[in-house]
Amino acid sequence: MVPLAVAQDSQDYDKNQEELQKNRERLNELTQDSAAGFAACGVIFLFIILAHLVLAIILMVWVAKDAKARGESAALWVIVQFFLGIIGLIIWLLARPKGALVICPNCRNKRLDVSKQCPHCGHE
Repeated sequence: MVPLAVAQDSQDYDKNQEELQKNRERLNELTQDSAAGFAACGVIFLFIILAHLVLAIILMVWVAKDAKARGESAALWVIVQFFLGIIGLIIWLLARPKGALVICPNCRNKRLDVSKQCPHCGHE
């Protein structure tokens, strides 16, 4: 016959083992949940980076077209836009030559109404 104290210790040991197993399972679930959360954060971060890149490219193309149409150096303003981002856009909007854009009858591109010749084809 097993003494009562040893039997009690054996029952406590079994309970502790069951609790340990439950805690391990819970820890495993939490670890999987955390991994899914980190993956979701990575996807969101990647989306934000890609959206920023697409917006930057769109702004650079628009600034280049607008600068070319107004007789300015498109390459210079694209570089400014690339390095300064939205601040570069604001600088361009403040510094660009003012005036209405009209369609060149020769090449059908836009040019400033007050310019003597088209910056695209040189037509007067």
